[in-house]
Amino acid sequence: EIPLKLTAPGSYSSDYLGREAVWPTANRIELPLSLFQSIKQKRNTEGRNSGNDDYYTEVFQLLVSELDASLGLEKMSHVVKVKGKPTLGGIRNIMIGIRNLNEGSARGERSAEVWVNELRLSDFDTKGGWAANARVTMKLADVATFSFAGSRKTPGFGSIEQHASEIEREDFRSIDFSTSVEFGKFFPENWRLRIPMYYAYSQQKILPEYDPLDTDLPLDLVLDNAGSKRARDSIKRNAEDYSMRKSLNFTNIGVESKDGKSRFFDISNLSLTYSYNKSYARNVN
Repeated sequence: EIPLKLTAPGSYSSDYLGREAVWPTANRIELPLSLFQSIKQKRNTEGRNSGNDDYYTEVFQLLVSELDASLGLEKMSHVVKVKGKPTLGGIRNIMIGIRNLNEGSARGERSAEVWVNELRLSDFDTKGGWAANARVTMKLADVATFSFAGSRKTPGFGSIEQHASEIEREDFRSIDFSTSVEFGKFFPENWRLRIPMYYAYSQQKILPEYDPLDTDLPLDLVLDNAGSKRARDSIKRNAEDYSMRKSLNFTNIGVESKDGKSRFFDISNLSLTYSYNKSYARNVN
């Protein structure tokens, strides 16, 4: 909310003074979107600390000077208000309202002509990110094979062709480990044991750049304003998309035939298989 400077009726020239009279610089609204993030975070923090569960239903307002003292002096007296749980990502319409704050005889209905010239969005967040992949495979003769893979992508990563709205907005981490071991090789050869084992483990963590419950608040900002370590851990856990899978398999355990021939009552006709699988996942939903 800013106080408007009225232009007196009349005709004006096209030079600088004329343009300044019609379009006063004082009426220009240059609104950093970070102010909305700051006031929501301050409102949420004060509401939680006060124990008032209805703070979302009340209008909360602060001066720009209380939110960001680095802005120009002409903006310090402007007022920012918030009510409910709006999010910048859900904006579909923007409305501009005019109201008369004068007291006494100046109150009441008034007739005015309001010109709104140009709406633009500038200074996109072009912070870059990075990504990396790693893979290691190791083989121990015919006894065992080990494989490990990991990947990481940070917010801001994207190709040159991608637009600002298409780049990564999540911190992605994943690891995959698998191994196959023939334990029969650790016993005397004349025992003819066959004990193949396969084990696999994978884990994936996706941490969004913005709080999924307040989609226009950076998660780092929400964590910094949490009241305690327990609260920070709870917020981070709720925001994280986590999945884990692991499996252990012993397939076709048995004894090899002595001469390679199969007989009806031969122990080599018997085999055992054991399989164990576990998966776990959680997310904000």
